[in-house]
Amino acid sequence: MVIYSFGPNTFIEFNTTNPAKADPRGYSLDYEFSNRYVNVLKLMDNQLGITHLRGSECDLLIRSNRETTHYIHSPEYPLMYPANTTCTFIIDGLQGEQNLEEVILTFEKFAVLTETIDSTNLIHSKHSSVDYDNGDNDNNNDNNDNDDNEPCSTSYVGIAFVPASIKSVLSFGEESNYDVTLCDRLQDGSHALGPYISDGPRMVLVFNSNEKISSNGDGKKPLGFKAKIQFKTDFGVPGKPIGDSNQCMFQFTKPRGWFNSPRYPANYPLDTNCTYIIKAKPDEQIQVYFEQFALYVDEHSSSTETSCADFLEIFDVFVKDGIEILQLQARYCANTFPGPTVTAFGSHELRVFFRSDHEGTGNGFKAIYQIRKAFAEEIPTKPVARHCGQRIIRTDDLISGWFVSPGYPIKYNKDLICDWEITVRPNHQVLLNLVKMEIEGSMSTESVNCQNAVIRVNTENDIGTTPTIQEICGTDKTIIQPIISKSNTVRIRFFTSPDKVNGLKGFNFTWTEVKKVKEDNECSYPSMYLCTYTKLCIDARLKCNGDENCGLHDDTDEAH
Repeated sequence: MVIYSFGPNTFIEFNTTNPAKADPRGYSLDYEFSNRYVNVLKLMDNQLGITHLRGSECDLLIRSNRETTHYIHSPEYPLMYPANTTCTFIIDGLQGEQNLEEVILTFEKFAVLTETIDSTNLIHSKHSSVDYDNGDNDNNNDNNDNDDNEPCSTSYVGIAFVPASIKSVLSFGEESNYDVTLCDRLQDGSHALGPYISDGPRMVLVFNSNEKISSNGDGKKPLGFKAKIQFKTDFGVPGKPIGDSNQCMFQFTKPRGWFNSPRYPANYPLDTNCTYIIKAKPDEQIQVYFEQFALYVDEHSSSTETSCADFLEIFDVFVKDGIEILQLQARYCANTFPGPTVTAFGSHELRVFFRSDHEGTGNGFKAIYQIRKAFAEEIPTKPVARHCGQRIIRTDDLISGWFVSPGYPIKYNKDLICDWEITVRPNHQVLLNLVKMEIEGSMSTESVNCQNAVIRVNTENDIGTTPTIQEICGTDKTIIQPIISKSNTVRIRFFTSPDKVNGLKGFNFTWTEVKKVKEDNECSYPSMYLCTYTKLCIDARLKCNGDENCGLHDDTDEAH
């Protein structure tokens, strides 16, 4: 064991209160006074958050004080570093229920000279520096993974930023498993200068110098290294960060990827606001489906406001005359597991907002997205691959009808996007009645889980208005009451997961043109029939047609 003093004084205490009976031989030590050891005070440079690890020659601990910046350098920088010296820099970001940081290391200057100078082997690594390409964080790309060739075997700087590598380095075994090993003089602008980003709140850097070095090095200045350390909030989201470092805001443009709540699958922090921006090209659309969704809910409270204290919102983004218009698709709280969705026709950007309040937390969510070629039509004229549905327009001969899921009553397939639009006369409404339903998932009065398949009924479909959307799934149709549109148009969408579905029989809806009346005389013509209880006015031809066309708890059109 070798121990170094921090300064010119060392205190040693020998305690024999309870000596070991089996081996009471005492101890013997050698000591040396010398000024050739590393000047730790100079190495620390009077920076807050940097402390010396007691007993080591030059090992330092660099701790964050929340989003702080520090600088480290080799001993004697910018002069030649001492020979036969090893300094370990342990760099720790904040970690806790409310704080999690990552370490960003960037070299400003680097010249750690090795005996063999080969410009093709200046960096030996398993992992390259981070590259944000098209919005995704790839921190584990292969760069020059040649374990048989060790160009930096004498003097080098080793960096460990992956937990397994950090554990190996700090075990102080004979062989350390660095993620990156650097040596020789790196030119300004070299990608090998970084930045290097930790996979977690810790990074370890080890500086090692050879016994045989020239006091003049390669004749150039500076010698050694100087590096900048930045602690940034680590949200654990794989997209491209945009905005300030402490803002949870990410952008995604790759054809396929995922986004998640901060720190997923660990619990998300309190009082957090996150924005996820997924951008496609003008001829593309964005599809999203969720692997997990578990927000906090206060089980002791029956308040709807409390159950939606943490929530996720999905918006379609439209651009009109250069102005962005955000159209809300849906808002999801703890009691609703989102089903698959896709951007609205004409929207090529999806914006997702996640918010948590100051009370309670959960595992959060993980969602998969993929960018695909957009459909040629908003409502298909005829069914095409993956896009089904129909535009239904009321005529004098078509006053009521039905629509079903693809292949009903045969099993539906995965990766379906269906769009129906039903339009009746102005000043009239559309009444939807669910006749049969076998859609995987479950619904109750307390919760909805339509993870793999969902029917969405939008009774208010204009851009710029708040949509009234009902999500439907499961096998209990009795929980779904008849739906009346707010205007003369209603939109119905049916999505199945592109990953996997069980494939149940599907659904069957009937539709009817109705008119809400205030006075009975508004529905007194012979061609009309006034439903006794709902006071809906329907076409008299619908009496006794075998379908209930009067709405909730009103079968008078079939009874008279």
